[in-house]
Amino acid sequence: MIEGDYFMKISVIITTYNQQQQTDLVLQSLNEQKKIDLSHIEVIVVDDGSFMTYEPIETHFKLVVIHQVNAGRAAARNKGIQAATHDILIFVDGDRVVDEQFIYHYMTQYKEGLNIGRVKEIYSRDLSDYKLIKEKIIRNQARMPAYIYHTSILYDQCGLSDSGIIWITTFSGNMCISKKLIEKAGLFNESFENWGFEHFELGYRLHQLNVPFFQVDAVNYHLAHARDLNELEKNIRDSISHFMALHHDLILEKLQAFLLGTLALQDLEINKKANWLKDHSEAIYTKAGERGVAK
Repeated sequence: MIEGDYFMKISVIITTYNQQQQTDLVLQSLNEQKKIDLSHIEVIVVDDGSFMTYEPIETHFKLVVIHQVNAGRAAARNKGIQAATHDILIFVDGDRVVDEQFIYHYMTQYKEGLNIGRVKEIYSRDLSDYKLIKEKIIRNQARMPAYIYHTSILYDQCGLSDSGIIWITTFSGNMCISKKLIEKAGLFNESFENWGFEHFELGYRLHQLNVPFFQVDAVNYHLAHARDLNELEKNIRDSISHFMALHHDLILEKLQAFLLGTLALQDLEINKKANWLKDHSEAIYTKAGERGVAK
């Protein structure tokens, strides 16, 4: 695979669960991709046992819809990986509308490793009309999730990083990797059946394999929804507990503290010579559920 090859063939894997309207919007945004030939991509939607079976809209690209009994996001993504016919995989959640140059940026900036896109979020009560969502994007009404905003500083302006905790930037709602590399890592861990950190755990294993991480300019927009903060904190603790049972690494306890706002990012970093530390002496804190940052 040639880096920056505009004609690389790509499989886009979308997981959805009771998100008919949101996933329709995602497919509409993929229909409007610029600067690429849509015949070079296939989109695989994995419906993870929705109450109402997902029925897709008409698209301008090859679309495959797979239905499975509800088994969780990790299992759904693995099903998509197994069905993919192309070597380069882009992962998008079923509630993340993509920028019109989303795939173009992955095509032109792709490097062999884990490529992480840029995540923003949009707040909208009306999910019936893609034009309304698109208008919010045009008017720059999107925000950057606080966690993404704070951890993106681990990368330099060229999208490179020497951080020892770079795996905490892994987000399967917007990332790109070769099929052979994710298979080498063992795919997503399907023991994460409910809401959880299967994306962080995959990133952790990739980092253990010395796979490089890169940040690219492929933007998508999470169609944000209200969260119960108490339930979110419980989910974080439960997921970290499961993560610890798998890997027994004390860094995971520190990650939990960072996610809950009691530990600074500088204290989480294990490479004390990481370049980003030179420019950020003031302690950086975040907390799950914190409102996004206008960016």
